[in-house]
Amino acid sequence: MLEFSEQLVNQLNERSRRDLVGAFQREVEETEQQIGKIQTQLTTYRIQQKMLDPKSAATGPLELLAQMTAQQTNARAQLAELTRNSPNSPQIPLIQTRIASLDKLINEQRTKITGDSDSVATALTEYERLDVQKLLAEKTLASALVSLESAKLEAQKQQLYLETIAQPNLADYPLYPKRAISFATVVVSCLLAYGIAWLLIASVREHASA
Repeated sequence: MLEFSEQLVNQLNERSRRDLVGAFQREVEETEQQIGKIQTQLTTYRIQQKMLDPKSAATGPLELLAQMTAQQTNARAQLAELTRNSPNSPQIPLIQTRIASLDKLINEQRTKITGDSDSVATALTEYERLDVQKLLAEKTLASALVSLESAKLEAQKQQLYLETIAQPNLADYPLYPKRAISFATVVVSCLLAYGIAWLLIASVREHASA
């Protein structure tokens, strides 16, 4: 019975350990698959957009827009100064033409950055969405790996065995009942009963004879 109980407890604990470790193992595998899918999406997106790194690619258009905006500001300042100090200066039409050209270029550049579905902003937004998903999945994977390792270590520590406080031992000879004494007691009792009965019968016969 003790051996059966020990086996049952160990089987239940072993099943519990397997279930716990298996759950974390599945989480690790599922997260790895998720990261693989996201990485594939990122690679496909880079190929479609012809951008190795959309974040770096977005820097160029933004820097160009900043440069053109600065040139536009300087041109407007020059135009204002000439108009105030030299209203008949021949440079005024040239500066006005330059400002108009910069306005057109700036609007085009802004459209490229923030405009339709092919804009840099749209490309960057989609790329960042996938990149964030990958980052979160990687953090989840790291946490799952730690949990899996902890579960394995805990499973090794929690090997449960029944400890026997006192092993049951069979007596070298039967203590109870003491068969020889009991048998002798029965025999003596029978003899006493027989003797008493014989005396009673003899006494009755004597009285009958008298």
